Amino acid sequence: MAAEWPDDNTLVRSRPPVGLLVAIFAITLSVLALEIALTRAFSVLLRYHFVFLTISLAMCGLGLGGLIEFIIRHRRSHNSPSLHILVVAAGGVAVCAPLSVVLLFSTALAAHLTSVGVITAVCLPMFVFAGIFLSHAFAHYAAWSGQLYFASLLVIVFLQLTGGINTAIICGVLAAGAAIVVAYLSRQQIALLAAGVLTSLLVAGLAGNLAFRWIDLPRLPPGAGPNTKPLYRELGNPSIKAQIVYSEWNAFARTDVVAYARPDGRYYQGDDLLIYTDGEVLVFCPSASTGPAGCCQLGREGGWTC
Repeated sequence: MAAEWPDDNTLVRSRPPVGLLVAIFAITLSVLALEIALTRAFSVLLRYHFVFLTISLAMCGLGLGGLIEFIIRHRRSHNSPSLHILVVAAGGVAVCAPLSVVLLFSTALAAHLTSVGVITAVCLPMFVFAGIFLSHAFAHYAAWSGQLYFASLLVIVFLQLTGGINTAIICGVLAAGAAIVVAYLSRQQIALLAAGVLTSLLVAGLAGNLAFRWIDLPRLPPGAGPNTKPLYRELGNPSIKAQIVYSEWNAFARTDVVAYARPDGRYYQGDDLLIYTDGEVLVFCPSASTGPAGCCQLGREGGWTC
């Protein structure tokens, strides 16, 4: 039988279960991490006003989710099995977080990244589900909410170690873990199995993307417009023949080392390289610094090592 919560007054005074605290921690961390990860990814591709759109969408989605949860909660009896709402909301976050980066960076939608409608349609649902989850939990355990916000400190660790794209997938893993915890608390066997399968798929996808970079920032078409950064327009222009030979994410920027082909379409060991920071700010990596003791070296098979 699914667990039932007592009335609202009892819940406000009582200490929340440890499992629910873990779930709230995971959802809160995933929301903060995805917001910052998308901000970092967009800052490499787009101008600043599109980067700040992510913050606006997060605030709008959380507020909209809270409003939806308020309407749902007040249309149900106080003793209804409200853990069901938490399971569905956590599952929604787990699916939408990685799906957002797949849709934005690995599909035809990448050509429309300067469309406010596209970014809103893709990114907003995740924050709405998170708003539903957090509103429902905090409405019952408001007195304990202040202890949960230290989760934001771990976002920098994820960005430093895995970069913006993989951090978004980690957000999905965290939310799926929260769904497992809540499903266990409510003794919903089907939901527990579904959350376990989803978590396994997301962990496998994260490991695969770390190893093979299936999902990465897209090459933009030359006509993408002035709201996009120049590096990724050049990468999408077949006449320029630019190639990223090395990339590195950290919590503050993405650095790309870029080689440009000669008129014959080939790359040569003695050619200068350019180092871009966030797709725009660049410095030269002169030919004197290439080679075994330098920054990058062209291999016999045409691949670069840095």
